[in-house]
Amino acid sequence: MNESKEPRKRGKGGRPPKSDPAENCLMVRFSDAEYAGFLTMYEQSGIRSKARFILARIFGEALRVIKTDSSAVDFVMKLSALYGQIRSVGVNYNQVVKQLHTTFGEKKGKRLRDDVLIRFL
Repeated sequence: MNESKEPRKRGKGGRPPKSDPAENCLMVRFSDAEYAGFLTMYEQSGIRSKARFILARIFGEALRVIKTDSSAVDFVMKLSALYGQIRSVGVNYNQVVKQLHTTFGEKKGKRLRDDVLIRFL
């Protein structure tokens, strides 16, 4: 039994260090008009952080502009609501059919299920 008496080595834990951490910081001051223009460009870009947006603009990456059509958003919301209602009707139908089968048995349950389906449609 060759057991070593050395304590087991443990890792530091936590997040692994970055190979090239961003440690340099710059500060920019805008006038009110300049800041309003900056915010307009930032919101149009769709980038999540202002720092990433500034880096993209400084190093010449292409500016992406994302525009959403409000009528399309309304249509998608209404379509989603309709889909939810259809799904809930299907769930209710499944519950009714299950209850029919457990209460009345297989043969009578099928007949009642067909009657419910015909009245529903």
